[in-house]
Amino acid sequence: MSTIPLNVVIRRRTGPVASSAPTPAPPETTTLNDLEAYPILTEEVGYPPSPLATPSTGRGAAVPGSAPLGQIAAKAVSDVLGWKAKEGDAKGFIGALTQSFSLTEVEGRVESKWTPRTYAVQTDLSGGISGAQASVYARAVEALNNSLPLLDGLYPLSPETDLQDFDAIRAVIRSQMKELVNEIGVPGSPRIARINQYFNLLLGLTISSGTVLPATTTEPDSINGTLGEIRDQGGLWSIRGPKNQDPLYNSVEEEQNVTNFRILSDNITSLAQLLANNVKFIQLGTSTPFFGTQLVLLSRQLSVVVESVEEVRFTLDSVFIGPAERQTTQIDFTNPSIPPMFFEDMLTWIQGFASEEGPRLIQEGGKLGVEQSFKPVVQQLLKVVTGATYPNPANLTQLPKGYRTPRVKRAMEELTSQLRELFRLANQIKMVLPTIP
Repeated sequence: MSTIPLNVVIRRRTGPVASSAPTPAPPETTTLNDLEAYPILTEEVGYPPSPLATPSTGRGAAVPGSAPLGQIAAKAVSDVLGWKAKEGDAKGFIGALTQSFSLTEVEGRVESKWTPRTYAVQTDLSGGISGAQASVYARAVEALNNSLPLLDGLYPLSPETDLQDFDAIRAVIRSQMKELVNEIGVPGSPRIARINQYFNLLLGLTISSGTVLPATTTEPDSINGTLGEIRDQGGLWSIRGPKNQDPLYNSVEEEQNVTNFRILSDNITSLAQLLANNVKFIQLGTSTPFFGTQLVLLSRQLSVVVESVEEVRFTLDSVFIGPAERQTTQIDFTNPSIPPMFFEDMLTWIQGFASEEGPRLIQEGGKLGVEQSFKPVVQQLLKVVTGATYPNPANLTQLPKGYRTPRVKRAMEELTSQLRELFRLANQIKMVLPTIP
């Protein structure tokens, strides 16, 4: 039989105790009493693509090892449009479709051109890659498209080169360049550590904000990494080799082969310098985010808030405060500016804002909607949830006993923490209307 390890906290009283005074019972809010009074409930938890995430439709079992047809179709639409499908959001679908395809009339017929998903909308808030990240990514895609034919056309000039080793190094470089460009195009914020890893693998250097790459590390005859390896293996140096060797090219065609390597090397080193100039705008925690990039983070955080509300409901179920009782549990707040409200009404308010009202404010109002409406509502929700976590002491006796358990308090504190993070992300978006003379 499997057991569930429990961390039990027991408060022990130290010091002399009068013989006539009874030993005080552990407070009701201790973890020990919480575990004794209420059971530990478990439920099956599954996130896509887990089979637990979607209920069975009763239309026949899918082939083992394969995804349902509807899931495959939904993923295909999401990949093409760069948009997370949302039931009933026809406006968002039309917006994603419009941004993903451009229609032009040619000789009496309409032709459509698909815009790659990295430039289309990426979330239900119509956020995506914009600003500095879009600039770097556009340059990265161009560098990759120009570099791959050059890489494929390289051939060794040294008679001692092992052709199989040369081809293997070329395959490694191709994979590293593709992964580097894909990482730069990650919506929200690319992982700078992973970008640095690929620059280190390709060139043997690490970038940081504002770095000016020295010529000793960007000169094609001096770079390290896999690009330096293929240069040394194939004898593709221009002036001096690693052991002070003379160039190996003898004809114009061979010199062009060396020139192609220099172009390939310069494409990657110039991309590294461009990223070093813009990494302060791209990395997480930047104080100057671009609106489109920040919307990706806001969309994710709104989803986390919705999940936190469901976790609070599940926790209340575990202490026998069900849906009906939550609708009659009145919270009296210590802050006199917040009128009393029923607990379920508070949860419904938060969930409705995070799933519908908040995204609508951002979609329709843009940065001004975030500044004038979104942030004030999040601030108010923070006050309400904090007040519900630590309600008016005079109201404690009217609340269900399960409400005062540590597990409920922890769930409420987690919801407060997620709302606080949502406000932090929104507060980085600034919009001030100009004064009308």
